[in-house]
Amino acid sequence: MTPEEGVDRYRLYVMSEADYESFLFEGEEMVRRAVIGGWDDTSTEYRGPQSLTLEGLFPNSNYYICMVVFDKDMRELYIEEVFTTSEPVGPAPEIIITEKETEEPWNSASINLQLKNTVSALAFIHTKYAVDEVLNAPGNEDLTMDVVISTNGIQLSGAELAKATSEGGADITFSNLSPNTEYVYAIMATNSEYVSTSYVYNFKTGAEPVVETTLFDKLKGEYTARITDIDGVPHTFDVTITDGVNDATREAYKAQNILVCLGFDPCGVAYNSPEDLLKKKWAKNEEEANRNYGPKWFLEIDENDKITTYKHAVASSSYDAVNNVELVDYAADGEDPMASFNNQTIWFKGTFNRYYASRDKWEMQATTLIHDVDYNETTGTITVKPVTHFKSWTAKGETITEYPGVSQSKNWYGGSDQKVIFCGNSSLVLTPKDKPQTKSECGISPMQKSLQVPGMKIINVQESKRTLRK
Repeated sequence: MTPEEGVDRYRLYVMSEADYESFLFEGEEMVRRAVIGGWDDTSTEYRGPQSLTLEGLFPNSNYYICMVVFDKDMRELYIEEVFTTSEPVGPAPEIIITEKETEEPWNSASINLQLKNTVSALAFIHTKYAVDEVLNAPGNEDLTMDVVISTNGIQLSGAELAKATSEGGADITFSNLSPNTEYVYAIMATNSEYVSTSYVYNFKTGAEPVVETTLFDKLKGEYTARITDIDGVPHTFDVTITDGVNDATREAYKAQNILVCLGFDPCGVAYNSPEDLLKKKWAKNEEEANRNYGPKWFLEIDENDKITTYKHAVASSSYDAVNNVELVDYAADGEDPMASFNNQTIWFKGTFNRYYASRDKWEMQATTLIHDVDYNETTGTITVKPVTHFKSWTAKGETITEYPGVSQSKNWYGGSDQKVIFCGNSSLVLTPKDKPQTKSECGISPMQKSLQVPGMKIINVQESKRTLRK
């Protein structure tokens, strides 16, 4: 840059084409103001001839050199030049992923990651179901995986990048995965010229080792269920526990060591079988019908005969040193809903009532939890117990108790559209129908039941968690 005679000083700002057009949209005066900046900031002010090297530019891109020139009387002259960077000359980034064996392929996976010609990288792992849901959402027809990665990817740390770019690459293990589930590990590598290469590695976890236990047969049967809602009103309804509703579900449930519980009247959704969904055209195919029928919920039995509600994968865990407690967040992408048909999707959740001091009101909440289940060998009674745990919402945090309940939302993680349609306030107790029931066991007499007026409350709840941004 060689100033002509009479130029006292000048200020310089190099803009990308997008930034330039953004400023110019409000007029040339806005461009001038951006170039001049703050008068007390002289970092972009020059006098006399100068030579500048511009680094960190994207290849094959337009840039604008915008200048405001001053004479000794502070009269201004605006000047701009446009130039285009050349095509990249260096080698493009390379991503090499090699599958490695793991001891427990039903809840973990391992790979070796090698990166070449790479100075930075973004990566994420999620279920294929969740990724496809974003890509196929209405309005996302032109969405690419590059955009999904750049929006949701987490930057590899310096140590991780150094290991991945070393000769042997980096061995990576993904833990706490859900069994028999398809996953996507997506990564984008960028070189010093800002050229990016992306790679999508698809893999599927194996089925859990099949548990051989007599509990599967013992738990199957017809039950009368009872639970109290948040207002103290008891609800009594029928539940059938079985190993599946057709050959396909029996095979799938056996591989996951789960039994299916059919029926949950307090949610206000009438039961529809897979055959009903196909007949009513509420499902496109048998696979969708076998996932979306219901209402249903699940019991899982492990190798030690421990029973829980359906076990979700642990998405993340951390230790709160202040409160001396382990904090766990669960993930359940691709999990079967309680029911999803006729424009309504519901989910089995842990529910509770929370007081918001800032708004001075109580609001029902729903989160994804695992509930312990007790089985009484003598009476045959099954009890889905509440869960008491610590939540670090505030600096002090708080301990809450969550009871079995139901939420309505498009996705299992909820979000702005989530509503609690049933908030429990007691254990969910299932008593075998072949055992005589008393008033104390059922929680309500036949006469009282005949006088009840059915009702349902719909209340908006909580924020979204760990969603893939669209």
